[in-house]
Amino acid sequence: MVTIHNIIDILLFVIILNHCCFNGKTIRGISKLQTWLYENGAIDYEKHITFLRNLQELRSTGTGHRKGKKYDKISKQFNIDEKSLIDVYEQILFQADEFIMFLTDFIS
Repeated sequence: MVTIHNIIDILLFVIILNHCCFNGKTIRGISKLQTWLYENGAIDYEKHITFLRNLQELRSTGTGHRKGKKYDKISKQFNIDEKSLIDVYEQILFQADEFIMFLTDFIS
């Protein structure tokens, strides 16, 4: 099963690493995607970068932990305490789909 994390990794390594250079700077993860979008003139990409960073933070703090200030803060971004987990997952999939459509339109 492909997860959002897998999709992010695939996009970062296949598309970005093969199509850009960052003047010798070491840029990793979502920052690499953000830099690539900026350098290639993308418009309105910030909401997608924010979504990806929030999703990464949720994954980092939520997996096996579900405690602490970082988890409390990021869980509010996804309304975890207010919605069922199915609804939260559906919201995440919807935002991921929006991001994939944005990126597809941009690179086409």
